[in-house]
Amino acid sequence: AEDAGGVVDETSPVADSPRTAVLLEAEQLVRSAGGTVLRLAGLYDTRRGAHAYWLKAGVVRGEPEGVLNLLHYEDAAGAVLAAL
Repeated sequence: AEDAGGVVDETSPVADSPRTAVLLEAEQLVRSAGGTVLRLAGLYDTRRGAHAYWLKAGVVRGEPEGVLNLLHYEDAAGAVLAAL
């Protein structure tokens, strides 16, 4: 869906790979035990993240109207605390 500009949510299809299968199985175990799963992507801080790669490369490639999913580590921690 994201490749076609669509919305991605919990019902969106995921890649079919051994790694994905392990992650989905772990998520299902957590949910079946009454837990909550947070899928965190694009994590960054002042030294790590896509921006660090682009600064090192000296150029940002991609479509100007493109969307980049980033989440600061502190915000991720806050989401985890809120989910607890």
